[in-house]
Amino acid sequence: MKMFKNITVIFLASLTTVISDRPPDIYMQPYANVYFNPGEDVELPCRANGVPRPTYKWKKNGRYLNLSGKFRKLSGEGTIVNNALEEEDEGIYQCMAENEFGTSLSINVNLRAGKLGAFDVSEPVTYRPNLGDSLTLDCVPPVSVPKPIIVWVLRTPEGRFEPINYNGRISLDLEDRLHFANILKDDEQEGKAYVCLVQNPILRQTSFGKLNYIIPVGRVPALRPVQYLWSSASDSFGLRGETFSLKCIFGGNPTPEVSWQKNNTSLPVQYLLRSYGQELFIPSLTDEDAGQYKCIGLNNQGAVLYRNFNVRVQSKPYWEVEPTNIEARVGTSATFICKAKGDPKPKIVWFINGVKLTGYHLKSKVPILQSGRVVQPNSNNLTFVNLNESDRMVVQCNASNKHGYVFADVYLDNLVISNRPPAIYKQPDFDVYFKRGEYVALPCRANGEPKPTYRWTKNGINFNISDFGNKFLQLSGEGTIVNNAPEEEDEGIYQCMAENEFGTSISNNVRLRMGKLGAFDDSEPVTYRPFLGDSLTLNCIPPVSVPKPFIEWVLRTPEGGFEPINYNGRISLDLEGRLRFTNVQREDEQQGKAYVCVVVNDFLRRNLFDKSNYIIPVRKFPDLNPVQYLWTSASHEVGLSGEPFILKCIFSGNPTPDVTWLKNNTSLPEQHFLRSYGQELFIPNLKNEDAGQYTCSGSNSQGNAYRNIDVRVQSKPYWEVEPTNIKARVGTSATFICKAKGDPKPKIAWFINGVKLTESKAAITQSGRLIRPSAGNLTFINLNENDSLVVQCNASNTYGYVFADVYLNIPGRCIKMQNV
Repeated sequence: MKMFKNITVIFLASLTTVISDRPPDIYMQPYANVYFNPGEDVELPCRANGVPRPTYKWKKNGRYLNLSGKFRKLSGEGTIVNNALEEEDEGIYQCMAENEFGTSLSINVNLRAGKLGAFDVSEPVTYRPNLGDSLTLDCVPPVSVPKPIIVWVLRTPEGRFEPINYNGRISLDLEDRLHFANILKDDEQEGKAYVCLVQNPILRQTSFGKLNYIIPVGRVPALRPVQYLWSSASDSFGLRGETFSLKCIFGGNPTPEVSWQKNNTSLPVQYLLRSYGQELFIPSLTDEDAGQYKCIGLNNQGAVLYRNFNVRVQSKPYWEVEPTNIEARVGTSATFICKAKGDPKPKIVWFINGVKLTGYHLKSKVPILQSGRVVQPNSNNLTFVNLNESDRMVVQCNASNKHGYVFADVYLDNLVISNRPPAIYKQPDFDVYFKRGEYVALPCRANGEPKPTYRWTKNGINFNISDFGNKFLQLSGEGTIVNNAPEEEDEGIYQCMAENEFGTSISNNVRLRMGKLGAFDDSEPVTYRPFLGDSLTLNCIPPVSVPKPFIEWVLRTPEGGFEPINYNGRISLDLEGRLRFTNVQREDEQQGKAYVCVVVNDFLRRNLFDKSNYIIPVRKFPDLNPVQYLWTSASHEVGLSGEPFILKCIFSGNPTPDVTWLKNNTSLPEQHFLRSYGQELFIPNLKNEDAGQYTCSGSNSQGNAYRNIDVRVQSKPYWEVEPTNIKARVGTSATFICKAKGDPKPKIAWFINGVKLTESKAAITQSGRLIRPSAGNLTFINLNENDSLVVQCNASNTYGYVFADVYLNIPGRCIKMQNV
């Protein structure tokens, strides 16, 4: 008698449709933090795959949410909408998608109402400091959700607000206090009040504090040695990959110069100095940025002062090995691996169908947990042994430390092979950068039965990694490719394709680019001899840089060191990187130091320095000059909805012109901010109502000038109705709906299995069973068992695109693998 293992049992379905069972898998969910303006609508998205089709529930603060109340659930998915949220709706929300084989969980979503309290009612305060003394104005902001933007402004007797010209003498600390290194007569500001202004970007509201008046005492500013006013904490830590700042503010007259050291040596060139040298800024913190830092304050009146900082680098959890879905045969085992790094070391917690694994075994309805067939050799591994047909579930892993968490939601399913087209669920970002010689990975993973095979295209041509020897590696069981030693020749537009006999799923287009920073053209030093009082522009033509660089200007000493430039209303940068002097003064000679343009490529962590520019002013006294246009944003500007937006105007003239702004010939809305000494108008989150005509005006005692700038608001495409997967029976029809909004209006393009609809050779497109009533609808009729395929919709305009990759599945043949 012969014993057979792994007998294949084949079920053929002709009149009866057979659908393979599969636990749920949430593929769309909200962000971890969602803010709302009370009275306005909010949407919490939740969509999942799974067979049978999942049902959805939500929890709020651990309790089930009544979805028949004020929340409305969208048909066919778990997304909930509330059109008039109130403060009582705040809480921790979580979506659950469940069917008889398991429960998939979203991340925890912290839903919070935007709030902006009022400052404590306080009488105006008048300060009478001696000329030359330092002064600090406090700001205790009210409660604000989310974190507010805080600025100091001048309030006129008429109630208007004007910007404060920050410089090395007048500056903000990182706790919102306004510091004067030394008081001058100009700080009286003709009776205007200094006011702390708090702006809430969600509510688009502002709140301002008490009025602070300064009346300096004395005739001549006293000379004062350097004194400590404020600094960052002596023991500071930052998070890996995030921005990081240290700041020191010193008092004294003359205004102290601030310099920095790391580990008792000069700073690495990739570090930036801002706020007139007072602030050390690191755009993306790495482990090697840890160490001892020192800021040094110096003037000519006494001893040098310094502050020491110990900087530690920690991190939120991030995946070392992220769990993935597992489909295993009966009688085998399945191991989920969950490894995360972070500082402090993350704690790993496992869940089964949304319930914590610890203490869950006895009360669980999941058979494998009752049977003792669970092995957990350590916190990073969870193994199920001797699997049977009922061992279907959803497994969650949470890796957390005090800085945050990462969360994985995956499933264990029996290996059931059915006619299911592929669906890519993990793919790269639209733009991926790499460093020459350092490996780069392009992820691609897909579901589908039979298990998909993968291929890639580069610039529209099939890309076979085997042609490149060991340079490329494709990870086992998925489409992810790794380039171990990328070069410039590897740049291009890449696209992943996952395919089986029922269709082809495609990723978005991925632009792979090598980080680059070219060299400035070799140029001899240049000496400028402008008349005192005249304007001057120093040009900077940056070399090629990928990605886009930062541009700064610094002073280069004869010894080769670098010092910050104290920008103010007279010396500023335009938005194209040129250094502008509204009027040249004797001090611009800078004791023979050179002005140098520096280009910073943050991705490569490299800097480049341009030629030296020297200024030697001519004449003994500056001329008085009327206001003239020096540089402004274009007369017609387009901004993108939802993104930051900047307008800037720089006027020449002596005295230095004051810059004011109007919108449609009236004062600016409160949510528009002025920066760079009033020259720059900044809108953090552009809205349609921000369109209009803006006017910047420059005026001094010699005249005035203005520029009009027309602003239009357009937008990238965004979904109005996004296509979804469809499972349909033989003889029925299926309609895909693809609607997107945007300005300009998006153009809709359809694809079948990655091929343009007009070029498709799929049987259903050749048989006359395709109906296309409009660009936003695609209908297939009289479906048969051979009509499984993948449908793509691309909605694009001049600013970008949104892309959907979904399938039409006509379940028929089902092959089930069993052990006998």
